[in-house]
Amino acid sequence: MPTINEVIERNDKIKPNTYEEQTKADWLYRLDGRISKEIMHCEPPVHYTYPQDGDKELLVPFPNDAIYDYYLQAMIDFTNKEYDTYNNSIIMFNEAMDAYAKQYMRENVPPTFYNFRNIMG
Repeated sequence: MPTINEVIERNDKIKPNTYEEQTKADWLYRLDGRISKEIMHCEPPVHYTYPQDGDKELLVPFPNDAIYDYYLQAMIDFTNKEYDTYNNSIIMFNEAMDAYAKQYMRENVPPTFYNFRNIMG
């Protein structure tokens, strides 16, 4: 699983920007909170402090960790008011997020689903 610092570093190489690392880390923290609540159905991780927690691992493992890249790039585009580029970035993010959510649900089916019986016929 990637760390916050790794995601920020690789995206700064791909998409140079002037935003502080703290701002980018906050975007990643929010995304991790969203993933934990909406997909994993658990409490969001405690809000980390940056740069002290920059080496903590994020929730989504390889090969789905591109979610973080697409989201960070989309947020940079949106904040720069580059809306055409933002639309492309957010579409890529949404597709990656949807694919990860489906994969996570397939691999982490709650055991109560296995005991379902159709009583209607």
